[in-house]
Amino acid sequence: MYDGASLNLPTWHGVVVRESYAQQHPEVVDAFLQAQTDATQYLNSNPMAAALSVAKQTKLPAEVVYLYNGPNGMVTFDTALKPELKDALEQDIPFLESIGNIKRLDLNAFWDPSYLDRVKAPIKPAQISGVDPVCGIPAANPTCLLRQVAKSKVRVAYVPSTDTGTRWFADKSVWVQDTEYLPFSTEEGARRYVAGHPGAHIISYAKALEGSR
Repeated sequence: MYDGASLNLPTWHGVVVRESYAQQHPEVVDAFLQAQTDATQYLNSNPMAAALSVAKQTKLPAEVVYLYNGPNGMVTFDTALKPELKDALEQDIPFLESIGNIKRLDLNAFWDPSYLDRVKAPIKPAQISGVDPVCGIPAANPTCLLRQVAKSKVRVAYVPSTDTGTRWFADKSVWVQDTEYLPFSTEEGARRYVAGHPGAHIISYAKALEGSR
């Protein structure tokens, strides 16, 4: 498996509209963007209900949908057109041209946040908040999560990969025991960490659970 976050470039999706159509039908563009904004606000306010709804329509497991769409998920639904996204697209253009997907792209003309400004669309990503009941600290420590899972029945647990921050299933992660328990989304990432940290070694999820008690 390959974790795209290792490229150090953001992955993102955007809305594209022909300039002529946007000029002729601004009300349609505004209504479309407003609908997206409303849906995003609902998703951020009701992450579990939204995940169950998407799962029902797509037949995907709700746990997978929540991994992407929930707070601190793999998809942020941040609607702002940020400079780092423009920089990433600029690096993509030569590749897209080389494989014939585009002939040329004037990025400055293509990149237009004015439509979002009209509907006041920018929305900040939903974040996890609160205090971990096991360790009494913000819920961002994989070892504390292991202890919670070990002592109680949970439907699913997610952890951020130590090297990239990508959120992944705790039981599908590759675990490393160092001075603490560290999850990785790929075996390559785990082995790279172990190679640079004497004494660290890869262990199974079951052993990580048992050792965290």
